[in-house]
Amino acid sequence: MSALVVCMHAAATVFMTGLIWFVQAVHYPLMAKVPGAALGEYERGHMARTTPLVAAAMGVELVTAAWLVFDPPPGLGDRGRALIWLGAGMLGIIWGSTWGVQVPLHDRIAKGGGAPVVRRLVLTNWARTVAWTVRGVAAVALLWLAARAGGGAR
Repeated sequence: MSALVVCMHAAATVFMTGLIWFVQAVHYPLMAKVPGAALGEYERGHMARTTPLVAAAMGVELVTAAWLVFDPPPGLGDRGRALIWLGAGMLGIIWGSTWGVQVPLHDRIAKGGGAPVVRRLVLTNWARTVAWTVRGVAAVALLWLAARAGGGAR
């Protein structure tokens, strides 16, 4: 079971790392190009389409991260445990930024906030982009360590 959890964790984290870079580099900056009142409608469509996809991956990431914290695979040693805790810390930054900063900004944009709010969204989203990048590296390193330790199977 541990090997499956490590694999699911790495898959969800790497998926979210790629997605956040796409959002940061392409999607959010292009939102500033949507004119005036159309931005609110565009944002509501963005939220309706993006939320289920992101919520599923973030949910898998959260559950597997918690699993790894409370039941780490055997044989990972101090490095593996450090990677698990590093990833958990980054996840705290991601969730805090998501709910404390990005979600309120998305709500403001949906209610008519214009280009200045989009610029703030792009700027503040760097915290999540960096945190997910660190998580992605840590998750792949953890997967590698678990494979070297025999897959972490019990």
